[in-house]
Formats: sequence, structure tokens, C-alpha cells
Amino acid sequence: MPRSQTDTEIEANLAIARIRGNRLAEPNIQEAAVSVVASLIPFVGGALATILGEYASASRTDRVCSMLSSLGDAIRLHHTDPEKHLTKDQIVEVVHDMTQASLTASDQEKIRLLKNGLGYAFTSGDTFEDKQIFLSVLRGLTTHEIEILRKIYRSSDPYRIESGRPIAIGQANQMTAILQGTWRNEGKESGNEGEALVRHLAGANSGSELWVGAAVSLLDSKGLTAAVSHLSENHKVRFQWITGSGVAGLSQNVFAPIRSHVSDDTPIEASRTEFGVKFVESFY
Repeated sequence: MPRSQTDTEIEANLAIARIRGNRLAEPNIQEAAVSVVASLIPFVGGALATILGEYASASRTDRVCSMLSSLGDAIRLHHTDPEKHLTKDQIVEVVHDMTQASLTASDQEKIRLLKNGLGYAFTSGDTFEDKQIFLSVLRGLTTHEIEILRKIYRSSDPYRIESGRPIAIGQANQMTAILQGTWRNEGKESGNEGEALVRHLAGANSGSELWVGAAVSLLDSKGLTAAVSHLSENHKVRFQWITGSGVAGLSQNVFAPIRSHVSDDTPIEASRTEFGVKFVESFY
């Protein structure tokens, strides 16, 4: 006796039929859509399949397929069941909002962050209310804001002067070294100032300083930075590496500066917030 189809399979087949029946969709786009649906169904059920059918045109389907393919990769990487983190209604809401945002995004970095945000929603143990806040902030970011966040949270700090060199005493993995010691704050370095923070954030385009001020104001209002009051600052802070058995530290990345709690903050460090750190760690 043949097995009857589940609701999930029925919804998937309907979505695939809509995609194949749309004459605007190229054959390769159709096949990609079918492949994405088939790979995601075992994890999240038919709710995603119906959404894919809403965007059955060549350019839009391609963007949606890319979003959902990235989601499938994230789910498989985390070995998680998304339905433990989201209800079916929440799945529909999150995918609809994030795919809509990707269709109007104008740069690849914004699209990349939206993909990461979608994966975060399906794999994180945060409450749905917290996810809604994070994703709402993410969808509203402009290109200028994204670049400023990268410079504040993900780039080397030009106002930090380091003396001494951490020596690895072991290797946790290919990218992470086990270090023994700590960075000691030696205070501000008088007579060795750099360019103002606003100039650093503006980069090579000096005419963009006005836009930096506006973008930083927006980021501050969202709780992602606290940079407005530090835009004119240009002081540097010296850190001395102290090696010893009394303190042990673990660097997050051997190619990145070691972060530590200090008494004097650089303009970059002073511009960071707890919410901003959590946000960047979740999506960047």
C-alpha cells in the first residue's frame, strides 16, 4: 500500500509547482529552488516551502534561494532542530521579514549579514523577543552604519600602542593560541596623538565626515555604539604585555589584538557597548 504524503510534502510540492510554472523563472533558478526546498524540509517543515513560492521570478527567486541555502548550511553546521527554537508561526514571520529585507538590500555586505541573522534566528537559544529586537535592528542598518560597526568592533585599534609580544604556550586549534600573561594598561600616551575618531571612521573620503556623524548618531540611538561623545578624541593608550604564571589568558584569534579590561579606554574602546558586542558577535 503506497505511503500517503505528509502535510510538509504536500506544501513543498505545491511550492515547487508554482516555481516551475512561472515562465519568468530560468530553468537553473527553478532547479536551485527545488534543491533548496528539498534540503530544508527535513529541518523546518513545509512552512518555508510555501514562502519560497511567493517569490517565483528569476532575480527574486535567486536571492531567496541564496538566503535559504545559507540557512540550511547554518542549521546543518549547528546540528540543531530549529523547531526547538521557533514555532511554525515564528518561522514564517522570521523568514518572510528577512527575505523581504534581502530583496531590497543594495550591497553584498548587508545581504551577508541578513543571511547570518537568519541563521542566528534558527539556531540561537535566545528568546524570540530578543531575536525580534536583534533582527529589527539588523534590517534597518545602512551601508554607512555597517562600515562603522566593522571599524569599531572588527578592525585593529589604531589608538592602541602595544609593547612586548604575547608568547604562545600551546595551541588550542589552528587559529587560537593559548597565552600566559595579560596586557597591563600604562595609560594615555602624551604627545603621541592620532587623527580624530571621526576622521578615522570616515576613511580616505574626507567629505564623508558629515555622514559619519549622522550614522554614529543613529548607531548610538540603537544602542550599538556610544561614539558621538568620542568623535573628536584622538589620544592613544599604551599597553604592556606582562608574561607570568599568575595570570592565564586565551586569545580569541592570534591575528587580532588581545582584548582586556583597562582603566583608560581608547576612543574605539570607549565607543563600544555591551549590546553592540553581542550584536556583532551574533551576525558578523
